[in-house]
Amino acid sequence: MAIDRRTFLTLAGLSALAPWVRAQGQQRIWLGSAHGLDDGYYLAALNSDGQLRYRTPLPGRAHGFAVDSVQPRAWVFARRPGQWAGLFNPADGQLQQQLTPPEQRIFVGHGCWQGDECWIPLGHAQTSAVHLAKWSATADDWVEDLPLPGIGAHQIVAHPSGGAALAVGGLGNGVRQGDTHFSSALLLLDERGGVRAELPSPGPGFSVRHLDVDADWVYVGLQYYGPGRTDLPLVYRVSWHQPSWQALTAEPWHWLQMNNYIASVVAYPGGVSVSSPKGHHLLHWRNGQPVAAEPMRDIAMLAEADGDLWAANGLGQWRTRTTQGGGVQAQGQLNLAWDNHGDVAWL
Repeated sequence: MAIDRRTFLTLAGLSALAPWVRAQGQQRIWLGSAHGLDDGYYLAALNSDGQLRYRTPLPGRAHGFAVDSVQPRAWVFARRPGQWAGLFNPADGQLQQQLTPPEQRIFVGHGCWQGDECWIPLGHAQTSAVHLAKWSATADDWVEDLPLPGIGAHQIVAHPSGGAALAVGGLGNGVRQGDTHFSSALLLLDERGGVRAELPSPGPGFSVRHLDVDADWVYVGLQYYGPGRTDLPLVYRVSWHQPSWQALTAEPWHWLQMNNYIASVVAYPGGVSVSSPKGHHLLHWRNGQPVAAEPMRDIAMLAEADGDLWAANGLGQWRTRTTQGGGVQAQGQLNLAWDNHGDVAWL
């Protein structure tokens, strides 16, 4: 029986985020954005041996990526309130095109590919109202702008069977620390970008910010903007088919350690890992085992590929370890302050 690529990925247990189905002989590279000692901002990549492959200057501070799983192309997005996105080939890191948002829109640092289109969440420049814009590679232009519920769009992640999950942080320009009176939600989108499910955040003061998916679950990292430091859960999973909040099991001190802030969420077969630069720790859930805490200062950037987890921090340090809980396999340091989100490509 012939199967399409999405079905193959689902059956293989691979995330729709996994860039380029790996073929024999291909090498893996880690992608990230960073701040240099010269005060410049860069797109950077490491080879599988940890050597710096390239360091490409960027117009400003970047945040996240959208790496195409079929074609050798990827977007890097400016941090909110972003005014640019750069299209590049992950093999050499050279920017091929620079995109500006539609009028009265801002980039919020994220996007995901859906076939020939890149779905890019945007904010209204004045109100932070959520919009889902679609950019067509064939047309080389914006082709649709869908208004969605809420304010403060953030990370979007494609689902293997079509559609996407979108974090709506609820954070407009007026929200300040200690304010719990804002509305945050997880949106599950259908294959056309319409809302098929909307889940308000699990409690007041919690902002839905960062995500990853597999075939069955959406994994959600929260940030807490209420008073003090919370010992309530900051990481949940939501069933793709029957959406409801399910907190990942951890002790209250684990949540206190994360200091109200989950930066990156990475799901992989058998587990999930999250980072907190404010808590200087990673948390790992693996194969049903109790959560494990791993210290690493100013840690935000995470990516996973082929059973290896890559972590890089604001001090320029990076390390890889197996997702099955083994020790550090490799580590190093560069004169780059790594930012929030990493990704992977196969060359």
